[in-house]
Amino acid sequence: QHDPRPRLPARPTQIETNGLYQVRLRSSASNSSSPYVLAALRICDLVKSGFKEEIKLLLDSTGAVLSLEYRAPAGVFSAKRECSNPNSLPSTVAFSSAVAHLLPTPAQQISIQPPNTPPPPGMQGVKATNPDGTPMQGEQKQPGILRKYWYIILPLALMILTSGAEPPPQGGAGGAPTGGSAAR
Repeated sequence: QHDPRPRLPARPTQIETNGLYQVRLRSSASNSSSPYVLAALRICDLVKSGFKEEIKLLLDSTGAVLSLEYRAPAGVFSAKRECSNPNSLPSTVAFSSAVAHLLPTPAQQISIQPPNTPPPPGMQGVKATNPDGTPMQGEQKQPGILRKYWYIILPLALMILTSGAEPPPQGGAGGAPTGGSAAR
């Protein structure tokens, strides 16, 4: 939709300081005391878009505004437009506005109590608990010592099996040690 009403641009000081252009509306059109919904945009972004604006309204089931999205779409000439010099702007501008509304959509139902299914692979060892957090009653078999400490026993066994006695000394023909004493 095109808004033909001319509007004055922001004050030059706001352009120089890159101020904000604000849009606000009541959350309920029929209630004059309802709170405002506010959105803001940098003035420089609005100038660069050629004063084109897009507004999205998120409404609840009664038609009240929950949120307001306000943006200036970037065009082909956005980078070439200058917004730092207030004298480069026309005295009056015409806004080109597009408004869209979004209504609530129902979400997927998520059950509070999960179905009674077996645990996924790898989670069989996790202890079951009651809804109040206490462990479930029943026979709880204690694992054997090998099953409980296998990660300690296995490396020790491998170290013992792979380590051996020192090799015999090299050289000479085995037998009695040779000494420096001669035969008597």
